[in-house]
Amino acid sequence: MKQWITICAALALTVAAQAAGPRVLFLSKSAGFQHSVITVHEGQPTWAEKFLTGVVQGLGGTITSTKDASLINSENLKNYDVVVFYTTGDLTTPGTDKTKPMEPNGMDQLLAWLKAGGGYVGFHCASDTFHA
Repeated sequence: MKQWITICAALALTVAAQAAGPRVLFLSKSAGFQHSVITVHEGQPTWAEKFLTGVVQGLGGTITSTKDASLINSENLKNYDVVVFYTTGDLTTPGTDKTKPMEPNGMDQLLAWLKAGGGYVGFHCASDTFHA
C-alpha cells in the first residue's frame, strides 16, 4: 500500500505544477517475474491499471496504460509529463509477457527526456528493471 501512496503523492506534486493535470504513461511490462496486480485476466484492465486510472483521472489527468515498452522513445515521450514503471527485467527484450520491447537505445531516450524535465515514478518491482 505504501507504494501506491508514494505514486499518488508524486502525481499530486505534478498536478500542482500543471492546471490541466498530468499526462501519464503507465508501463507494466514484465521481462522477468510478472506480479499479479499487472496480469491481464480475460482482456480486462489489471488491478494496477484500474487503481492508477482512478487516481490520475481524479487529479484531472489522462493516462495511457500499456505493456508495450516500444512507447518509451523520444517522440512518444513528448506526449507525457510522467512515466510510471511497474516493470521487471531487461525491457529491451520481449520477456515474460512477450510484448514489444524498448528500442536498444530506449533507456538513453528515457534518460534524456528525464533530464529535460520529464517525471518518473518507479515502484515496487521497478527496482528489478535493468539491473546488472
